[in-house]
Amino acid sequence: MGRGRPVRVAVVDDRGQSDYSGSSSSEGPGEDFGRQPPQDMAAEQSVLGGMLLSKDAIADVLEVLRPGDFYRPAHQNVYDAILDLYSRGEPADPVTVSAELDRRGELKRIGGPPYLITLTQTTPTAANAGYYAEIVAEKSILRRLVQAGTRIVQFGYAGADGQDVAEVVDRAQAEVYEVTERRTSEDFLPLEELLQPTMDEIDSIASRGGISLGVPTGFAELDEITNGLHPGQMIIVAARPGVGKALSLDTPLPTPDGWTTMGEVAVGDHLIDAHGMPTRVVAATDVMLDRPCYEIEFSDGTVIVADAEHQWLTETRASRKSAQAAAVDYNRTRNQKTFAAVRTTEEIANTVRCETKDARINHSVTNTEAVQLPERELLVPPYTLGAWLGDGTSACAQITSADPEIIARIEGEGLHVVASEKAALRYSIKLPTEVVEAKDCVVCGKQFMPFPLNVRTCGQSCGGKARFMSAPVAAPACVDCGKVTTGLRRCQACRNSVGTVQARLRTIGVLGNKHVPTDYLRGSEAQRRALLAGLLDTDGTVTGGGSVQFSVTSERLVLGVRELIVSLGYRVQMSTKRVRGRSEGSSTAFT
Repeated sequence: MGRGRPVRVAVVDDRGQSDYSGSSSSEGPGEDFGRQPPQDMAAEQSVLGGMLLSKDAIADVLEVLRPGDFYRPAHQNVYDAILDLYSRGEPADPVTVSAELDRRGELKRIGGPPYLITLTQTTPTAANAGYYAEIVAEKSILRRLVQAGTRIVQFGYAGADGQDVAEVVDRAQAEVYEVTERRTSEDFLPLEELLQPTMDEIDSIASRGGISLGVPTGFAELDEITNGLHPGQMIIVAARPGVGKALSLDTPLPTPDGWTTMGEVAVGDHLIDAHGMPTRVVAATDVMLDRPCYEIEFSDGTVIVADAEHQWLTETRASRKSAQAAAVDYNRTRNQKTFAAVRTTEEIANTVRCETKDARINHSVTNTEAVQLPERELLVPPYTLGAWLGDGTSACAQITSADPEIIARIEGEGLHVVASEKAALRYSIKLPTEVVEAKDCVVCGKQFMPFPLNVRTCGQSCGGKARFMSAPVAAPACVDCGKVTTGLRRCQACRNSVGTVQARLRTIGVLGNKHVPTDYLRGSEAQRRALLAGLLDTDGTVTGGGSVQFSVTSERLVLGVRELIVSLGYRVQMSTKRVRGRSEGSSTAFT
């Protein structure tokens, strides 16, 4: 434990899947202003037309919509008239509704009797009136949300002009709550459907000595106060600033594009959360000094610095044993008694080992889930790169292998593998041969294979006559960058960077320097699994105990493989040992 280590708190948006799209730019909100409020005229007309055609449709719609949910005032009047007739037990059809609207003096306002006939003719089917009503209700909620947002903006400017900020916040919250509260509606159920669940809950409470247990939150003190979460409750949890997550400024944080640190992260950045999903940072504190800090070391060798109030969700020996007992139906029960809980660093430090003879480690954290990111365009297929990193020649696109399945998988990714004539079990990896279509000579009509691509004649004898027979052919464009070439499919720059597998290995930076590039570590889960498969098929082994080992003499490569394995949600440990290598750099094996 130490003092004086600067720490910082970052808050991420963990409400669900992030809107991360891989781009750092974002459009401003100004484009949303001035647009027409959310609405669906076709759905509104179909709802009213269905109600005019079927009494059953009225019953379906009545549970979903109110008159104010319609965007067009004329539709509100028609809907109100239909409800009045229905509540009096009278039929609601174009004739009776027209008479009702005429009695109210609203018939001309809605467009007269012809408009009611139009409503019935534009309805696809009265049987789907309930579905159309849900569309109208959703648009109504969106309109109310837009109106609430507009009023909240006005409240914000009013607060800037001197109004009490607390009052402004309360009024803004009230606007949002009004939108959500109007979504709720009353309904009726038979008493027997409500009574049985209530009696079951009462019996359950009685069997536990009068204690009502809900869904545990993982916060032990909060569960003691609330007895867990129960249906129908809204529990707001708050804490003073500086309490919760506080890590050292040099703590590495994973991002969708690589890594950042706690000191560099800013509001709006995207990080990878415990579920493997990109999540947006919504707040970050200033640097906090002179706080008690601890150095935490994990079983995989990772060491980070956190302050005493940093919160961790940890399993203990008791919760692990309870989960195992529940899984095997121990003591005739499948209910887990002890669960993972949120604890501060200081609490973990005081209970880091169990009070047993062997003083075994008490706390553990759950592995993160596999990182979920979109598929990337990779110059070298992932399995091929993994196999080359394991058994490939560092200076060129060659691989040595006695396993035909490895060769078959490389060819399955669209590459061409050619056996070497000089060395057994050595193969060259090439791009697939590009097909060149035959042309007809513009002079004699004979077919020939053009090279370069803009050649028009079959040979020298016809070449001098070509200018009299047809117009010159423009130089072809590079298939990769679009620049004019000298008659080949690629320009010289693209041939040097992507024209061969060896060029592609050079472009991604692994030729003569084997490691796992960042683009591959941030590919999709399927791409990363294919990369790991190639690595393990070449340099991996399975021990008698069932664990998988990967051993090489390159520390940079093994650290990349370690990050790759962790990104897939697996636990990994690393060790070193001395081996007989050709040099000092190759005399240490990393496993």
